[in-house]
Amino acid sequence: MNDIQQWLREGDPSAHETSPSDAEMAELLVRMPRDLGGATPRAPLQSPSHRWRLATVAAACLAGVSWWGAREWFPAEAARKEALAAVSPQPARELYFTTPEGIRVIWIFRSPASE
Repeated sequence: MNDIQQWLREGDPSAHETSPSDAEMAELLVRMPRDLGGATPRAPLQSPSHRWRLATVAAACLAGVSWWGAREWFPAEAARKEALAAVSPQPARELYFTTPEGIRVIWIFRSPASE
């Protein structure tokens, strides 16, 4: 166990370095924003990811306006679709159960009007 600790201490690259003093740390903190501020920022909406995001938002807005517009500008068509949905036949009712012996039973009830 002591051999492993010794190997780790000998192999540590920062073991022989001293930590920066308070004055050096203050200088680093002052210099860092100044160094980072000199970087040239990208122009807004110039990267490909921004373009894809903008195109996605535009497509979603267009789809929403189209859907809303179709219902508002063609109310007779929307009313016709709703009336057809109300008149369509009801699906058959089904009853599922399992007996104590493990037999599955399925009963399908259909009204005479749907046949």
